[in-house]
Amino acid sequence: MVEVKDFALLFDLDGVIFASENYYTDFWTMEAKKYLPNERGFAQEIKGHGLNDIFAKYFFDQPQIQQDIIKDLKQVESNMNFNYVDGVEDFLNFIQKENYTRCLVTSSMDEKMENVYKKRPQMQEFFPLVVTANQIRHSKPAPDCYLRASELCNVAPNRCIVFEDSLAGLESAKTAGMKIVALSTTYSKEELQDKADMIIADFSKINISEILRLLE
Repeated sequence: MVEVKDFALLFDLDGVIFASENYYTDFWTMEAKKYLPNERGFAQEIKGHGLNDIFAKYFFDQPQIQQDIIKDLKQVESNMNFNYVDGVEDFLNFIQKENYTRCLVTSSMDEKMENVYKKRPQMQEFFPLVVTANQIRHSKPAPDCYLRASELCNVAPNRCIVFEDSLAGLESAKTAGMKIVALSTTYSKEELQDKADMIIADFSKINISEILRLLE
């Protein structure tokens, strides 16, 4: 078994900690109907990507549309329930008790996290280290966020285990040189094949010893 301080556990937020991807799927589907009617599958295409990257690719030099989207997104996020993915609350309690090095790595902005902390204050105890979109230059699928988390944890990238659900997030973690546990909360197991070292449905039957063996 690896030493406790010899590794770090890095967690994406939406689709990994919270069962919230349906909110974003519905939101971006509606936004695409308004602004990008010819972009089929838009909501799936941008999963895991940061807002700034979405604007740069699809709404470049359209500041009014960007502001309208931000306004609509803030409204959606302020009304989110932030329901936990099955088993994750117990798992986070366990790794907190064991004092495992851990970090939250999200494409969300700081303002979204303030909403999270208001409704789920224990998240600040679960994750003493956090990387948000405000702290990086390039969002997923670039590796910046996970490499930043590696620095914060003071753990080498190849000693980090990432929990992810989006294709962009999986690519980000892989490029960073990390071990990956994919959750089939957003994509099917078939779609996740060959993109992770392990695939799980949720955290309800997770085996920490099996997870840590990925580092051996």
